[in-house]
Amino acid sequence: MRKIRWISLVLVASTALVAAACTTPPSGGGGSTTTTTLNSGPPVAVASASPTVGDAPYTVFFDSAGSTAGTGTGLTYSWDFGDGSPAGSGVTTSHVYETVGVFTAKLTMTNSLGTSTSPGIAITVNQDPNPKYYVKSTGSTGAGCGPIATPCSSVSEAQANAVANGVHIIRIAGGSFNGPVTLAAGMNITGGWKQDFSDFGADQVTTLFGTGTAPAVTINAVNNSSIAGLSVQGIARTSGDAAGIVVSGGSSGIAIGSNDAPQTLVGGGSGPNATGILITGGSLVNVVNAKVNSGTTVGAGKSAYGIRALGLSVVNVTLSEVTAQPGMAGTSA
Repeated sequence: MRKIRWISLVLVASTALVAAACTTPPSGGGGSTTTTTLNSGPPVAVASASPTVGDAPYTVFFDSAGSTAGTGTGLTYSWDFGDGSPAGSGVTTSHVYETVGVFTAKLTMTNSLGTSTSPGIAITVNQDPNPKYYVKSTGSTGAGCGPIATPCSSVSEAQANAVANGVHIIRIAGGSFNGPVTLAAGMNITGGWKQDFSDFGADQVTTLFGTGTAPAVTINAVNNSSIAGLSVQGIARTSGDAAGIVVSGGSSGIAIGSNDAPQTLVGGGSGPNATGILITGGSLVNVVNAKVNSGTTVGAGKSAYGIRALGLSVVNVTLSEVTAQPGMAGTSA
C-alpha cells in the first residue's frame, strides 16, 4: 500500500509540471497560448549587405540583423569580405572594395558554445568608367596618393597625380586646405564629402584658401573644367588685387558650382578691387548654386565686385546670390 501511494504522488507532481508549461484557454473562448522559443547553445549567423553591385572603389555596408546570439558567453562577430582584406568586426560594419571582381562575404559568429557562419553574399565590383582621386586633411603625400585607400592631403598634389594617371574627377572631404590651385583642363573637383567619401555630408565644409599673392583658384586657358561644393576664400592680399577665383585666357565650358553638390561659397578676401569671381580674356563661365561675396576692398578709389566680367567675357548666373561690399571713395586735389 505504501508503494502505491508513492507512485500516486509522482503522477500528481508530473501533472503539475505539465500544467505549468502549458497555457489552457479559459472556457468560453477568448484565451490565447504564448510559446517562447529560446535559441540555446551556439549562435546563428545571418548577414545582409547593401549595395551588392557597384563600381570600384565603392563602400558596402554590412548588417547582422536577423542573427541570434545563442546562450553561450563571449559572443564575437567576424566579417570576411572575400577580397583578402583583414576581417571586420561588430554587429554592423562597412568595407571599401577597390579591386574589380566578384567576392563572397560572410559573417561568422562565435560564442563559448560554438560557431555559426552565414551563407555567402555575392559582392560584384565593376570597373569605374569615371575613376576618381580623393583628398582629405589626414591624407598622405607623394606620387602614389590619390586613390580612396590613400587620399592626398593636398588638392594640388591630388590634381597633379590625377593628370598623370588620366583621372579627371577629384573628391575632397570636409576640412581646410591651402591653395592656390590652378585648375587643369577637363578636371572636375567637388568638396563637401564625408570622410569616407560615401556621400556628401551636411556637416562637412571643404574650405580652400588663397595666399597673400594669389587667389584660391586660378582657371587659365582651359576648357570643360568645374569646381563645386567648396568654400573658396581669398585672404588679405600683400600684393595685387584681391580675388577668390580668377578665370582668364579664353577659358570656356567652365562651371563654378552645381545643383548636384552642396552650395559653392566664394569670397574675395581683403585687398584692392576685392572680387569674388573675376572673369577676363573672353572667357565663358556658368555660376550655379553659388553664394559669392566680393570681400573687403582696400585703397582709395578702389571698388568691390561680387562677379566681374571683363574683355568680352560672358558669365551666366543661375540660382545664386551675389554680394558686393562698399567700395572706397577716391581722393580729390
